[in-house]
Amino acid sequence: MDGVPAVQQCPIAPGKTFTYRFRADLYGSSWYHAHYTIEYVLGIVGPMIIHGPENYPYDVDLGPVFIQDHYHKGFWELLEDVMSTDLGTSIGAGTSDNNLINGKNNFNCSSTNSTNPCVSNAGLSQFYFKPGKWHRLRLINAGAVGLQHFSIDGHKMDIIATDFVPCVRNTQTVAPLGIGQRMDVLVYGSGKEGESYWMRSVIQQCSGAKNPVALAVVHYPGSDQTLAPTTEAWADDLPPCQDLDASFLVPFHPSTPQPPAESYTVNIAFGPNATGHWLWTMNGVSFRGDYDAPTLLMTKAARNTSQPYPFPPYYNAYTTNPANDTTQVVMFHLNNTVPVAHPFHFHGHNMYLLSQGEGPWNGSVTSSPNPPRRDVFILPPSGHLVISYNATNPGAWPMHCHIAWHISTGLFIQTVEQTDWIQQYMSIPESLAQCCREWWDYSGHNVVSFPLCLKF
Repeated sequence: MDGVPAVQQCPIAPGKTFTYRFRADLYGSSWYHAHYTIEYVLGIVGPMIIHGPENYPYDVDLGPVFIQDHYHKGFWELLEDVMSTDLGTSIGAGTSDNNLINGKNNFNCSSTNSTNPCVSNAGLSQFYFKPGKWHRLRLINAGAVGLQHFSIDGHKMDIIATDFVPCVRNTQTVAPLGIGQRMDVLVYGSGKEGESYWMRSVIQQCSGAKNPVALAVVHYPGSDQTLAPTTEAWADDLPPCQDLDASFLVPFHPSTPQPPAESYTVNIAFGPNATGHWLWTMNGVSFRGDYDAPTLLMTKAARNTSQPYPFPPYYNAYTTNPANDTTQVVMFHLNNTVPVAHPFHFHGHNMYLLSQGEGPWNGSVTSSPNPPRRDVFILPPSGHLVISYNATNPGAWPMHCHIAWHISTGLFIQTVEQTDWIQQYMSIPESLAQCCREWWDYSGHNVVSFPLCLKF
């Protein structure tokens, strides 16, 4: 489990605490964030770096470079706009006010009507390079909507990892990052003492933004930090709102996808429900989580029935690999009927990329014996995304668009993996039951109403 309310646990009630302890079987650059409504957009978020073997040497680890679109509206105002019955208001909620690198960027406060505190020209993040040295930067797009293109004037970047997957080193001038995606890059200190350069991240045209360009400054020793750089941006010839071409994302440790034992096609659509609210659907269902009855706990509570739990349709649950088979492969074909890009994240797994592109899928898959693997791929507008994964991680795992407004309006499915193993062997910590009791007490429910969840 990885802490998603309604899927693996109840929400953490106000005033209560919950401690996550986990075995780090993957390493690299990542982030943690709240998964309750749109809380992470308002700041419950941070980088998480897990150190492991290094495939390429470098001299300086500059740590995380956190990239985020930023909103001046408050939590409830944003949420009300997203859930509006007016299509223009709902779509317009995604227009950010600013774009940040490590929490900073300048802004003209006279351009906003927000009543929240605002300081014009609050300053930029500063990075310090050493001439002749290799610097590791851990790029993380932790935004709500903004798909980004990152670059450093006058410096090329060698990509060495995507999400939790080390990759074969390749050189780029611009790095594309969908929401939730990470990219580790090595940058050579080609500048001279006394010089400074702009670092940039630009929200792409498919994402609404009033101030799309985030700036930071790269300094070399002796540079005048009172002066702005005069450097020019690289020409950006990458297609907007798409992943880097698969030929640049070759995993360092080869792995060949096996033929799938189960395959699912999921059609993605957008439209109003019976009350006029605009929702996203996957195979006609808009996800609604039951915070009182998390999927994983209800699966465990079924008690050795060897049968999938009969979840209501709004759970949007797919029971994959129900037997205790540790070799089974599952494939999902996501068909996008809407001209909007979606960065799709799958919890608990690295996905093999089998096919990705515009228009309907023609049924063919990659012939590469070592295709890209990562945990977030971008589903193109009106296009398709075909992935497979090794169903070897028992649990309940979300697969969702990482655009905050889309996940909040239903663009979410969950897979229940190895039901037999969960029911027979998985040990549920008492802390999860306690978390639910505290949540039920907070939300006004009687604990007795949920006897199954008390039997772990």
